[in-house]
Amino acid sequence: MTGKKIGPLATVLIAVLFSGILSQPTAASVADVEIGHLLGYLERSGCVLYRNGRWYSASDARAHLEKKYRYLLDKD
Repeated sequence: MTGKKIGPLATVLIAVLFSGILSQPTAASVADVEIGHLLGYLERSGCVLYRNGRWYSASDARAHLEKKYRYLLDKD
């Protein structure tokens, strides 16, 4: 007894379904995108950060927060 063969259209549909499943973003990558967006917004905001008796520009504030974020990622 031979198995049923699937047609070319079914093969394409299966490939599309699996590629969609495999390409779903992970929770970590979604969080990275959101955090990157927030850091970018902060940098473009023109806000200043007062920390430890000194004022820092928005780009310095972003760099500081990004450094802290990367530190936490490295610690897992």
